[in-house]
Amino acid sequence: MTTHYDQSKADSFKNRMFGTIATSMLMTTIRLGHELGLFRDLVKSGPATSSELAKRTEVSSRHTYEWCLHAAANGILEYNETDDTFALPPEHATIMDSDEGLMAIICGLVENISYHYPLLKLAYQSDGGVFWGDMHGLSDATKGFFKPVYEQLMPEWIKLSPSLYKNMTTNGTKVADLGCGQGISTRSMASNFPNAQVLGIDYHEESIEKAKEEIAASKLTNADARVADSHKWADEEEEESYDVVTLFDSFHDMSDPEGVAAEALKALKPGGMVFLIEPYSTKSDATKDKLSSPLAPTFCGFNTCFCTPCGKSVPGKEGLGTVCGTDRFEALFNKVGFSSFETFGDDAQGSMAPATNGFRLMLATK
Repeated sequence: MTTHYDQSKADSFKNRMFGTIATSMLMTTIRLGHELGLFRDLVKSGPATSSELAKRTEVSSRHTYEWCLHAAANGILEYNETDDTFALPPEHATIMDSDEGLMAIICGLVENISYHYPLLKLAYQSDGGVFWGDMHGLSDATKGFFKPVYEQLMPEWIKLSPSLYKNMTTNGTKVADLGCGQGISTRSMASNFPNAQVLGIDYHEESIEKAKEEIAASKLTNADARVADSHKWADEEEEESYDVVTLFDSFHDMSDPEGVAAEALKALKPGGMVFLIEPYSTKSDATKDKLSSPLAPTFCGFNTCFCTPCGKSVPGKEGLGTVCGTDRFEALFNKVGFSSFETFGDDAQGSMAPATNGFRLMLATK
């Protein structure tokens, strides 16, 4: 049987791959602009020729010229041929002149890739994984990315569920924040819901040290953090003592999600709830449905390189992965004994819409 070769399809795919190369190099250029202060200077001092920008930032003039060309060729900077200057538009500056949000994750990925790749390749060859602590630069990168997300959206997310909001505003509510990393979510909840006592939990010692430092610096008296595995953190005194357990963009990374859910069930009071924030994906866990998500190209990338390798870092464990269907979450929580499972906020509009901000909200009740 002769297979028809579609030249236009081949050309289109070749162009996409060429674009992938361009994007990869652009990430390095963005990191250089951030760490050398080039973006910040253009915001502070205004448009400049490449030589002026180099002088103002004390960077090589020759290199700065090529950097400006690359940034302008990709639409980050705007070039004015009348006076030979480059400018950073204010609409771009909100992202490029920032230490948080997208800039943090771009810089973290560039820092991570050369160190991470040999570990990732070995994981693929050995059916193993990569421990979160070995994913160089990502702890700081995720902190920088999620800080504005949680500060802006978390209080509004919680308000979307009347039962969760009531729990979080009740005096003396105990909250366990599992997989808290450097404690951005822990501090945000403690700050926005002062009646709650919030305990951040993570197995990564370095992250918890930083979380404790920032809790102290924030002078929050209703927050704390400790090193523990999320599937075995509640001792006998803590059984049935918590009102809410939260997992902010962490559950899908965990090696033993069923064990984590079972431990949460043990720690919760009757009627207590688990609040999950997970990357946006489809209800069904079928491959064809997951590929239909508008965010699949990005989230499948995180899944391939980071989330699934993290989930497989414990021998014999698999994890769920970034694009796990909501039905699979529901089946897991029902299996360990939760009485109900629901999604909420699906019909929210604007920046609160899941497809817009990239997150789905789920609630499991004991």
